Amino acid sequence: MKNYLPKHATAPEACEWLATETGEPWTLARLLEQGLVPWVWLDYEPRFPEIFGDRLEGFNTPMLFHGDVVRLAAGGDGVLLTMIQTPDGKPPIRLMPGYSTGIDDLRFRRDDVTRLAGKHSAPPGTPAAKVEAAKGIEKRDVMAAFNGLKWDYDHWGKNLASPSDKLKKCRVAPGSKTASALWNPADIGVFLLDEDVPLKKLDAVFVGLGDWLDEWREKTALERD
Repeated sequence: MKNYLPKHATAPEACEWLATETGEPWTLARLLEQGLVPWVWLDYEPRFPEIFGDRLEGFNTPMLFHGDVVRLAAGGDGVLLTMIQTPDGKPPIRLMPGYSTGIDDLRFRRDDVTRLAGKHSAPPGTPAAKVEAAKGIEKRDVMAAFNGLKWDYDHWGKNLASPSDKLKKCRVAPGSKTASALWNPADIGVFLLDEDVPLKKLDAVFVGLGDWLDEWREKTALERD
């Protein structure tokens, strides 16, 4: 029977599907470390008129605030959202102390999960050296990970398209007409550290870049003494 993945999968469903597809163990924490965006179903709650407005039903919202994701990755039996995107497309709403719900309300989109599986599955016969040589993240992933640190999302895109000499050293493979350039996020983190971006803020980014966390810590070991 073909491995089935629901369109909006729970964390256990996503982990089970990924384990079958990749042959690797998966947990909620690992999903988050790999940058998979969790969505949360919010049941209608009349005490939050700023969220629901005239709606009398719930809706799905992505976990936008990095601090909420970090808190979730650290463990616990619940979810706390302090920033919520409403369905009307208006700017995200900040809530304090936040909206609490259960782990069972988390959902992961099928397209996001299958894309993650692809990153962990090399085509048959691919030499290990070739896979290692191409290790990096694409421009769009860099823009999303480091958005708001030194530059906003759009400025990251422009500066990656025409990188300075310092930023160019963070590139591990040039782009082409059919493929994006690949970048080493640990090197980009070091670049930003040299640009006076606080280490604490950069550490928070690498919670969502689990594959690069060890390299990042190794390259910043002297900053932690």
